Amino acid sequence: VKRGHEVTQLRWKCDNHAIDITQNEHPAGSAGADVYDYAADDRFLDVITVSADNSDMRYPYMSSDGSLQLPSKLLWDTERSIYNVPIDVFGLVDAQCSTLLGDAALIAALRHSNFTVALVDVIANECSLALARILGLPVLAYWGFPLQGGEPRRMGVYHLPSTVPAMMSELGSSMTYWQRVANTVLALLDELLVTYHTTVT
Repeated sequence: VKRGHEVTQLRWKCDNHAIDITQNEHPAGSAGADVYDYAADDRFLDVITVSADNSDMRYPYMSSDGSLQLPSKLLWDTERSIYNVPIDVFGLVDAQCSTLLGDAALIAALRHSNFTVALVDVIANECSLALARILGLPVLAYWGFPLQGGEPRRMGVYHLPSTVPAMMSELGSSMTYWQRVANTVLALLDELLVTYHTTVT
């Protein structure tokens, strides 16, 4: 956007409001630094906010009006462990797919925009890749977490559990024999979790 590119952000309606990027204050400790005026970007930035039909409350972590309600307490107050990953969260993939791929007016509007490329966060965002395919766009994908777990394996990235720590294992690359055994068990559990995810969604 700073270089004059036109950007459209497709995002979910959310009850947790994001940080206001239009704020022109210096962060603490950066007095005297140049301040970028984000307000000037309004002519290049378009935001489309979508929400699922959740009037029957079939989707977890979402209000009846389709606003995403992130489980902050779960995310921040529970131990980071594969045993604490909620199984019902995968129902949100159905909400995403039916909303993005089932809205003919949205797809028509996006086609009319004549985009050059789609930038997609691929973590639990499979349907955005499908949407980019429908629009005939090349995709630049990014992964916002360490490249571990069952999802990267679905993309062709394979890590031997004897050398690469499993997702949420809290292990380092130097492991004892028993840590490698535990890591392999965690990698298998993660594989089961992702298999469940791809089966039910």
